[in-house]
Amino acid sequence: RPMTLNDFYPHSYDYHLRKIVQRCRQHGTSPVLMTLPCLFPADLSLVGEGHRKKMHQPPFVPVGDIKSMRRLYEIYNGAVRQAAREEQALLIEGEEFIARRFDDQRDILFSDTCHPTVEGNQHLGWFIAERLWEAYTGILRVNSK
Repeated sequence: RPMTLNDFYPHSYDYHLRKIVQRCRQHGTSPVLMTLPCLFPADLSLVGEGHRKKMHQPPFVPVGDIKSMRRLYEIYNGAVRQAAREEQALLIEGEEFIARRFDDQRDILFSDTCHPTVEGNQHLGWFIAERLWEAYTGILRVNSK
């Protein structure tokens, strides 16, 4: 039978993510993982034509099935969170940041399903810098834009 989203777990992604974390530690680097923000908000009522035009999906997700695409990101982000927890790596919640600050503007901040635009990367960059500063100094110094 064909694979469905219910059957899916990103085993290869999880395996390689953990290998990267281990390799970082072998070289004396503190690994930092980030959940993957995506084009689609959890509140699917916010999805408009701008979102749909940018959508790309894997073959096991039916064409135009935004709910399944959102679920796919939740699966990947669950793997990121679990790897960060089990590997004791710093976790930055990129998805939560986008949801909190820009949920109704995702179609502007993403060039396709998962790749941020220049503006999206600028916002994420500031957020990452803020989280790193906070994590390594214990002080929240800058305000995410």
